[in-house]
Amino acid sequence: MIRELLLVYKIWRWHDKQFKGLSSDGQERKFHGEIDEFNEAKAKYIKTRYAKRYKYAPNLKEETADVIIAGLNLLKYHEFFERVAVKHNINTHRTWKGTHHVSAK
Repeated sequence: MIRELLLVYKIWRWHDKQFKGLSSDGQERKFHGEIDEFNEAKAKYIKTRYAKRYKYAPNLKEETADVIIAGLNLLKYHEFFERVAVKHNINTHRTWKGTHHVSAK
């Protein structure tokens, strides 16, 4: 886990240098833009005949990484940190079956 935390720290330091003064709204737009790019890459991958998908797989992986990086950078802003903390608390009190929560009846 130390390795992963160190990577988050490096991403945040890079973000501070690269995007000085970026507002939380700006980072949220960046995050949604990365999601759009991921969706475009995923659509291209899915629409391609199976035998040729290998050509688009690296781009899909890179776009996935960009979404994760942009999401990690949202955590630097108080309002998003709070949203994640609240949602995490909700999730820890849910009942889970496999990777999905079970709805209360």
